[in-house]
Amino acid sequence: MRYALLAPRYVKSERKPLTGDNLVAKSLGCTILSTQTPPVNEALMRIRPSVLIDSSPLAGAKTSYGCGECKYGNGYFGMCLPHRGRQLKHALLANIGSGDATKDCPVVRIARGEKEGVIIQTLGSLALSSLWPDKSPINGAESGRPYIQPEFFPPVFFLDAQVFQRNHLEIPKLSIPLPVYASDFIGDAWAVGDKFFDTVHKWMPFISKKRFFENLLNPLSQPRADVTILVFCMKLVIWLPSETTRGKDPRTSAYLFAKRTLLEAEVAGMLTLQLLQSWLLVTIYELGHAIYPSAYMSIATCARYGSLLDLKRDRSMIFRDSTTWIELEERRRTWWTAVVLDRFINLGSPERPMVAEEPELDDILPAKDDSWDQGVMELNHPLALSSPATTVLGRFAKLIQASHLLGKVLNHVAGQRLGGVFYDEVTAQLDRTLRSLIQVSRSGEFSEQIPFCAQINICYSALMILHDPVLNKRSHHSYVEKRIILKAIADKVVEDSRVFLARLQPTMRIESITPLLLHGAYQALATYGSLDPSSRSNEAEAFNVLEQKLIFVSLRWNAGDSYLRILEARRLWATDVL
Repeated sequence: MRYALLAPRYVKSERKPLTGDNLVAKSLGCTILSTQTPPVNEALMRIRPSVLIDSSPLAGAKTSYGCGECKYGNGYFGMCLPHRGRQLKHALLANIGSGDATKDCPVVRIARGEKEGVIIQTLGSLALSSLWPDKSPINGAESGRPYIQPEFFPPVFFLDAQVFQRNHLEIPKLSIPLPVYASDFIGDAWAVGDKFFDTVHKWMPFISKKRFFENLLNPLSQPRADVTILVFCMKLVIWLPSETTRGKDPRTSAYLFAKRTLLEAEVAGMLTLQLLQSWLLVTIYELGHAIYPSAYMSIATCARYGSLLDLKRDRSMIFRDSTTWIELEERRRTWWTAVVLDRFINLGSPERPMVAEEPELDDILPAKDDSWDQGVMELNHPLALSSPATTVLGRFAKLIQASHLLGKVLNHVAGQRLGGVFYDEVTAQLDRTLRSLIQVSRSGEFSEQIPFCAQINICYSALMILHDPVLNKRSHHSYVEKRIILKAIADKVVEDSRVFLARLQPTMRIESITPLLLHGAYQALATYGSLDPSSRSNEAEAFNVLEQKLIFVSLRWNAGDSYLRILEARRLWATDVL
């Protein structure tokens, strides 16, 4: 037997005695589509969520029933509808007997066609909600009509995922109202998209350019709140501090609005890829402008969000519609972005645990960025994370490999479960792998953009953490040996920084600079600052180059100013550091 929930005014059925399953179906507003009687629990599993619309014959009646052990007796319908959905479910599915105990029950009267109220069946719920009282819980006014509860995220998705899957339930497409401020701030959405894909997208390509313009901004598409929020966050992240706002608090009204709106969307139960991408853009804004601990909290939200959407797999409980390769690639890139940002945020404090799920060696790497933007699937795709670092990989794929190695370094340094020779062997293996990735990145098709490549800077940061004498106390290498290795790595950072400053004009737009360049330069400066005074005096030129790099990047990202202030503090106790 299958039950289909329909508004009673659309149900045309023959008059039959209301007994057994017929009474259950009638009381639920269902029509019986088969004469075969399934088990009671199977009948419940086949009930499709719906809402009896407000114009049904049951609507408009006043209800003021009690609950529990009430005046209707102790029969099968001894408890009333306004309370205890769980009890009601068992009562409806029980073998309904006859007798005076049930004749006055509101459910029985509803089954007989009397206008006693409306049964509200919320999407994804397995029990009926109560008959709403005359006072609306929203406005508290005497409406004279039952309040129809809006859709919300089904708790069964978390409380019992097997039930959610067995019933073939779907997440409702929820939304929230947005004020006029959002559209006023965005202005021309197409112009915002053009600037975003010409700047931020160059170094963090996780939003599909093709889908954004052809689908999300399609004038024939229905307006969506999550798309509006995404465009808002895209404009937020391309915000450039002006001469008057540079160095000031980046917690602007637009930033606060974005955070508040994302929280409202979360509370409302909205769950879309575009909202996760909005969270990632806000996280980039926060780490780029050193808004802490918000950045640390936001990346945790992104990690949870990505895990909930199950972006690592092609099939998900959330995304059930058929998708193209472009969309599947976008989901993977979105999840990888959360991994990259999570590792980068932990650079300054390796002892803190990472929140993004540890990637597996068979996880698929992104395709080349240009091919994805054009919607062209490469013949040699897909490649796994375990693939050797070669020039075949795109720039974003190499950034992911560098971030994965950084995560390995952070776990190695923070855990230090191994000691002595074994610890040094793992350190040597990570060192070789990082240097190999640097070499491949230098010889690739983007060799002319080496000074701006985030993956090389992340590799240098990982190497300096790996050989830090303070963080690696279990190593058998002496303090002097570690200092020599650190000095050599810092020299490489200075070489790239010189080229960076030389190529800034006119080939580099300041809006296109990534904040992922900052930490490597800061670590190199800290390394030079920890040298003894006699050696430090010989590195004045290196100091100047690295400081100039931080100053220039601070024109785009306020975190550069934060690093410079920290360096001033380090100079005060340089003789005591390390």
